[in-house]
Amino acid sequence: MKLLRKTLVLLKSPTVILVAFICAVLAAATGPFGTYDSQTFPIRLIYWTLVTSVSVVMGTLCHQAAVAWVGADRPVLVDATLTVLMTVLFTPVLWGLTYAVLFYEGEAGPRLVKLSYYVAAITIGVCLLRRMLPKITAAPVAIDEDPDGQDPPRLLRRLSPDFRGPILRLMARDHLVDVISAAGTETLRLRFADAVDEMDPVPGYCTHRSHWVSAAAIAGVERTGARITLRMVNGDMVPVSRKYAPDLEAAGVI
Repeated sequence: MKLLRKTLVLLKSPTVILVAFICAVLAAATGPFGTYDSQTFPIRLIYWTLVTSVSVVMGTLCHQAAVAWVGADRPVLVDATLTVLMTVLFTPVLWGLTYAVLFYEGEAGPRLVKLSYYVAAITIGVCLLRRMLPKITAAPVAIDEDPDGQDPPRLLRRLSPDFRGPILRLMARDHLVDVISAAGTETLRLRFADAVDEMDPVPGYCTHRSHWVSAAAIAGVERTGARITLRMVNGDMVPVSRKYAPDLEAAGVI
């Protein structure tokens, strides 16, 4: 159930819906894999909308399953597991959709083996693209001091009048908490859990037992083997521990 809930959260993203729609329209317009010559545009649009929608749902579910099984801190193994799952589970569905929409009764339908090659190749391509995109991030960007008019975090009341926000991240050191902004750092004697609680309503994530980051301050993701770190807009690098990696995966951060 937890896996399904995480999948539904990701599928509700407007970005996911928009990208799926654009891909379906582009595929219908260009007619890849011979569909341009063999089918009319309305049929192509129906077919590629179905294929794109089902592949997004199954791909998201398979990715969440892969992360749950092998751990988000092993990205290569996650991608390999995802590729196997999509090839085994989605290929029969793709065969059924292709046969039902594009072929008439009595015509020879597509071969499962050939479709499995396409599914595996496209899944690998998507995985590579997904791993490469965080490394193509732009230079540090400015953060809105007051996004959507939300109230400032209570933690600001503990800081000196000279502190210049917004708060990018928190870091625990023994019984101290470093409050870090783009302008500098101020240290408070405070429990880390209390500091995180007082960051409400600012959206953010715990990435490690000693680190919390503002969602708006994340500029990219760096991976070195199994090690994952978040790059902040001020250039700081924040570690991601294995315990918190699944939550960041589910949120689409890594």
